[in-house]
Amino acid sequence: MLNIMRFKIIGSLVLSFLTLNIVRSQITPVLDFNSTNEWSKVFITNRPIYNNSQTGTPFINPEWKLADIVLLENKNEILQVPVRIDTKFNLIEIRHEEKVKVLHASNTFSVALTMTGEVFVTNKTLGITEPEGFFKVVYSKKSSLLCYYSAKIIEGAYNPVLDAGIKEDKMFVEQTYYIMQNGKLTKLEKNRKKLMRQFEDQPEIAQFIKDEHLMPKLEYDLLKLIGFIDSRT
Repeated sequence: MLNIMRFKIIGSLVLSFLTLNIVRSQITPVLDFNSTNEWSKVFITNRPIYNNSQTGTPFINPEWKLADIVLLENKNEILQVPVRIDTKFNLIEIRHEEKVKVLHASNTFSVALTMTGEVFVTNKTLGITEPEGFFKVVYSKKSSLLCYYSAKIIEGAYNPVLDAGIKEDKMFVEQTYYIMQNGKLTKLEKNRKKLMRQFEDQPEIAQFIKDEHLMPKLEYDLLKLIGFIDSRT
């Protein structure tokens, strides 16, 4: 029963944000920056607003973007604030009054970027412990396609004798796709043959992956896959 409820949460969340019309009567009033409750889970830090000193970035969106945030506790909202989503520390940076304030993923229900309409939920939203952090809701009907983001480091490899290579380590954001069906989260393989083996107990799906030459690293191809999976149920 709990798994069914989790699955329904994702579907209802996506429908709400895609229509850009959350049903206000079902949640508590919008928070403002003078509220004592608003910052109970949000903290002021010494993080700089602009930081270009590192190579690469841990942010899903390196540039500040306006977003609506729904807090996990009581589903309170913080609306139209500039944010960046940090995948290294699993938190949201919020820019306010020339300060950077942070909200951890564990206290976040969802983040919706205004311009792109992208909706991100957390492992807490999904009712899972791992992986921790943020998932973009790519698709949600009978099944859901989710993209998980994590920060990775490519270590520098420099040869001083040859004066060749890269001196600095480089950070990048890795994307990993998951399917959620009936409350169960399944990590998708990034290799076509391995992906086919994932569905060897469902020959029609494995054959579809082969016939369509699907590339598991391409979101468009995974949308075709999840659409086919839903069409069968």
